[in-house]
Amino acid sequence: MLHFIQVRFEESANSNDKVNMCLPADCAYKSAKIVDVDGIAADAANYVTFKVLGNDQSTVLAQWSTQNSAQGALTAGSPASLVDQDNADKALFSSSDMIEVSLTNSGSGKAVDCMIVLEFELAREY
Repeated sequence: MLHFIQVRFEESANSNDKVNMCLPADCAYKSAKIVDVDGIAADAANYVTFKVLGNDQSTVLAQWSTQNSAQGALTAGSPASLVDQDNADKALFSSSDMIEVSLTNSGSGKAVDCMIVLEFELAREY
């Protein structure tokens, strides 16, 4: 069974933020999508990075950066998949583990009005 969690960020250009949460049961992270209301332009120096952290609170499971040399712009109203970082060994969360989703502005940053949807499935015991 799949479960979806929504994380909302509405921040000014110079703000950083993070959301921590836990799940009521053991779950495995599958993917994340982001959509910004107004869109976010790509920029070499003034950009924003979104990250989903693994069960150790430091390993990045997926991310999106609006930096020119990374993923680039987010188009208004169009969902984009955060880029998987191939760290599946950190994607299994027990009910006592914290899940962190962060927004970090670099340079002058970018204003953000977005929703990130995380996809999980119940962990199976074998």
